[in-house]
Amino acid sequence: MSDFVIAHHLPDAIAQQLAAKLPAGVTLKRTPKDANWQVPEDAAAMIFLPPHAGVHFPETAPEGWPFNLRWVQTVSTGIDDYPRWAFDVADATCARGVQANAIGEFALASMLALEKRFPDIWIDAADRWYKEQGNPVGTIEGKTIGLIGFGTIGKAIAERAAPFGARVIATRRSSAPIEGPVEFLPLDEVLAQSDHLVLAAPLTPETRNIINAESLAKMKQGAHFVNISRGAMVDQEALVAALDSGHLRFATLDVSEPEPLPEGHVLYTHPKVRLSPHLSWGKGSNPFDPISALIIENARRFMDGRELLNPINRETWY
Repeated sequence: MSDFVIAHHLPDAIAQQLAAKLPAGVTLKRTPKDANWQVPEDAAAMIFLPPHAGVHFPETAPEGWPFNLRWVQTVSTGIDDYPRWAFDVADATCARGVQANAIGEFALASMLALEKRFPDIWIDAADRWYKEQGNPVGTIEGKTIGLIGFGTIGKAIAERAAPFGARVIATRRSSAPIEGPVEFLPLDEVLAQSDHLVLAAPLTPETRNIINAESLAKMKQGAHFVNISRGAMVDQEALVAALDSGHLRFATLDVSEPEPLPEGHVLYTHPKVRLSPHLSWGKGSNPFDPISALIIENARRFMDGRELLNPINRETWY
């Protein structure tokens, strides 16, 4: 295949960076900012920003969809907030695994911060010296880290936790062979045994609200809950109740439902919660670089007629 056009929703600065790295013969064309679905007639592919990034996806496909498109690429790993019609093309790919290492680091950092009591142990006055010395820090050595979901992110967490001497257990839906320092157990066992429990599964009808009053009651007393997946997988009211009762020790949340939470929401100020604005995927000064590399490689494959990386499974929808 020779030249082809890729339509996109990307911000101008990112589009300019990407355009400079694309193979010869590839042209980027932005759809109108006030009409995202006026796709250029000569576009054979399209890059999607997710709906939560401000792009409006109508509930039903625009008239004429998919136009002349033969491939669509998301810049996000999860596709749960896209309408299904958006992937009604010959090839649809996502950014699965691109940010797994960064998210794995974030999850492990959240565990270490809690065990080491950062930033509480940092003193700013002499009278705090003995006060903090009386509250020793913990460790993840010998602790059990549980993973709900074991895709690329779960594997990245396991690989980083094992050298610290942690035991890693996981539950997952897939039966595909997995390499890594992990023991697979039923969900109830993962809930009951985990000192730190990480939600690392995609949002699907089966996983929506998987962390609820019932599952929280099965979690180990004093456990730390970490969510780097999707807020809709958690009953947030039940989570707050488990924290308030003392059943859970702490919660680290990089995602919420909705995003952002409304002003004044309890999760902003709860003393047992650390809430961050969905940034665990960030990597380096330009977090879009790894996604750009994936798009560039898939563009080459598209031009050569080869199989694309990260195809979306239209049965499981992730």
